[in-house]
Amino acid sequence: MAADKMNAEARAANIRSRWRLLGVAYLVFFAALVVLGSGIVLFGSSRSGEPAIRLQISLSRSRDRHTEARERSAAVPDSVAVFTSGAPAADAAKPRIAIIIGGLGVSANATAAALASLPPQVTLSFVPYAADVQNWVTLARRQGHEVLLELPMESFDFPDSDPGPHTLRVGAGEDANTERLVWALTRFTGYTGVTNLLGGRLLSDSDSLEPVFAYLARRGLLFFDNGIAAHSAAPEVAAHTGILFAQSSVTIDSIQTAMEIDRELAELENQARTHGTASGSGFIYPVTLERVAHWAAGLDGRGFVLVPASAIVSAKK
Repeated sequence: MAADKMNAEARAANIRSRWRLLGVAYLVFFAALVVLGSGIVLFGSSRSGEPAIRLQISLSRSRDRHTEARERSAAVPDSVAVFTSGAPAADAAKPRIAIIIGGLGVSANATAAALASLPPQVTLSFVPYAADVQNWVTLARRQGHEVLLELPMESFDFPDSDPGPHTLRVGAGEDANTERLVWALTRFTGYTGVTNLLGGRLLSDSDSLEPVFAYLARRGLLFFDNGIAAHSAAPEVAAHTGILFAQSSVTIDSIQTAMEIDRELAELENQARTHGTASGSGFIYPVTLERVAHWAAGLDGRGFVLVPASAIVSAKK
């Protein structure tokens, strides 16, 4: 009987051991299902077109800088492909004035204020560094604004005045400057041309400026010189390269007071009355936005028409 009892206990222990193993196997299987389900939620099923989160892991490999530059260059859109003006046709019988307001895309509040207050005939220029700049550009074009891209260029007091890590610089060489140019041009689409972000020194150096203008001209992009360089070589280089070109004759907010801005806007009217066209540049200071909006509201009644930058370029072509 003792032996029978011992055999019974051994069988019971064996059964318990098997149940424990089965339980462990069940838990492992259940855990595997949980991990698999979590993976599908996080990374998406291979048969699903809309994964919640997708992580892409790629093996890094060295690439030739010139190959990368050529690939980015191929991605630069021509102006014809990206621009359709939403501005109304200008009255050819009236003197035309173009206003270009710069500095958009960095401050969300200031950019939103510009879009809310300025009439669609005002041209807006955007800095290429903001991550969401394409969203702002799309909204600006939807409202009818012509858009320019601000190209970072070396200032006379660089690096004290530094327009960022992709600045085109005197003496950097054509390849390096072209690479930086292509970087800026591929930051967003929807622009009809470019303008300078700082750039007093580079605009004064025709040797550095000529390959930049030649590159832009091949893509049908205009260049608007915002007038920051006192001795800009841009008009001569533009004539040599054939790029579509315009230059600001008045910086409307060098002094940021309502009285001085109004004075500069009146000067633009005098120039347009004398020459048929005039163009001015400004920044998205609150006082600038307020005075330009007020001035533009009565412009037609004074016998002028507000036009985008490309209309001034066409007049000087």
